[in-house]
Amino acid sequence: MNRRGENPSGRGGGQLFDLLSRTHRTLILGVLASVGGIGGFITAVTQGAGIVEILGALAVGVMGLLLATGYIVGYARRNPGREPRRSR
Repeated sequence: MNRRGENPSGRGGGQLFDLLSRTHRTLILGVLASVGGIGGFITAVTQGAGIVEILGALAVGVMGLLLATGYIVGYARRNPGREPRRSR
C-alpha cells in the first residue's frame, strides 16, 4: 500500500491479511487449530456425533490450515528468497 491507500502491485489482499500474516503467533495458532480440528473431527466421526459437531470440528481444522498458510504466504511476500549457498 502506498500513501494514497492504493495497492501498487495490483495484488489483492487487505488489511486483515496483512495484520494476520505479520506475527509468528498466527502460525502457531493455525497449526494448533488444524491439529485440534482434525483430531476433533476424527473423534466425532468415531463416536457417532451429529453432523453439526462433525462439520464444526472440520471447520476449525480448515480455518487453522488457512491461518498457517496465510502466514507462510505473507512471510514469503515480505522476505523474498535468496540464492542458496554453494558448497565448495
